[in-house]
Amino acid sequence: MNRLYYVYGVFLSKGSSVCFSNSIRKDTAETEVMKRLKQVLSKDRILKAIVAKINQKLVTRTVPPQAELSHISVDMKRRIISGKQSFRS
Repeated sequence: MNRLYYVYGVFLSKGSSVCFSNSIRKDTAETEVMKRLKQVLSKDRILKAIVAKINQKLVTRTVPPQAELSHISVDMKRRIISGKQSFRS
């Protein structure tokens, strides 16, 4: 049977002269992480704070593109209006 492990990255990149080989079985680590995530996310206050933080990040990401879109829209309207005026001449 093939077992997978998570290994400390510094050990992999720099070897045993820098640190010890700390490894943990993949299935054990993932089970523990999921258990702890469920514990944390089951607390209503923490879950609401996480959702609020994510929503805030999403809002701040969309503000610059919305401002640019508004600027482009105004510029296009000006060009259309000036194009109609020059066409009438």
